[in-house]
Amino acid sequence: MIHQVKKADFPDLFRILARAGFRRHSATVIVSTEAELHGSYWDGGSKDEHYRMTYTGEIRPLYVRARVPFGDQSLPWTETHKAGDGIAIVTAGTFRGRQAFPNLVIHPDDVDLFHLGPIARGSDA
Repeated sequence: MIHQVKKADFPDLFRILARAGFRRHSATVIVSTEAELHGSYWDGGSKDEHYRMTYTGEIRPLYVRARVPFGDQSLPWTETHKAGDGIAIVTAGTFRGRQAFPNLVIHPDDVDLFHLGPIARGSDA
């Protein structure tokens, strides 16, 4: 399930995101067990960056070895990473020169850790 969430509706989630350095007021939450990530490269002023973020806001870069244009053509186009155990996969970065809205992949068992109870119960807010 994909959900667009706003800071006004989920302030606790956005406090976690702020601790991790994300300042946007909306995000996309995908409830899934894994994330399929593409390589990170500059494309017309935009660049995806991938992270592993805990429910406490600790963040670590997630390096994706995937094919990029004019790069190593033997690599796959995407790489799959598992979410769970209190860790979300976050894709953010830069979109047209500005900070991109974060996309979070959160395991279904972890939605309460990230203060997304209404999403777990099947409503949007």
